[in-house]
Amino acid sequence: MSLQNAYIRLNVKWAGKLGSVYNQYRPTSGTNPTGQQYQIGSVEALFDASISLGFNAPSKYANPLFAAIVNPAAVQPLDYLIGAEGTFFVASTEPLKPILCVNCNRIGTFFRPTPGAAGPGYYGGDKASSRTTLMTGVPLSQLQGTKGERNAAEQLPTDSRLQWSEILLPAFPGVTLRQADRLTDDLGRNFVVSAVELSDLGWRLTAELVDV
Repeated sequence: MSLQNAYIRLNVKWAGKLGSVYNQYRPTSGTNPTGQQYQIGSVEALFDASISLGFNAPSKYANPLFAAIVNPAAVQPLDYLIGAEGTFFVASTEPLKPILCVNCNRIGTFFRPTPGAAGPGYYGGDKASSRTTLMTGVPLSQLQGTKGERNAAEQLPTDSRLQWSEILLPAFPGVTLRQADRLTDDLGRNFVVSAVELSDLGWRLTAELVDV
């Protein structure tokens, strides 16, 4: 038996003994990626916040990364797993290493304002006629950053800083995010993307709250 096959059998065994059943989705676009049309079945999985699979540490603040015990032959990057412990997307499936997943706590819609469309509603993103929708209904990780930014219009020392978030989401085919794209989350908050990074794990964004 090869080392990879032994690794698969071990994961399947422990996922079956200790894990739960998760609905599995394999989207081909960023339009409602966990819609019924993308469900390909279900898998047994167990998630560990320690990443090392030591199961000796609880979940922590500002830590969306989890290692998954799951059949590595059954999942691939961009898959979503939804079940008892929440919603996760698969970020990495390196051979003989734990499956890296991201815990999703928000759902977002991304769009790009039309150049020259500045005016009422431009920054908040409520002028549907002056924007191009990039992705809709995307489960993602959106966690508060460690600081905020001063609004240039603030005059009083007691004025609060503008919130910014760190966001992780899959890199769907055919979608390229840019600085100044907009995000509206399922709480109705509107953000402007200020920094964009694409890696093999997906998109990592920094976004600033522009209105509530």
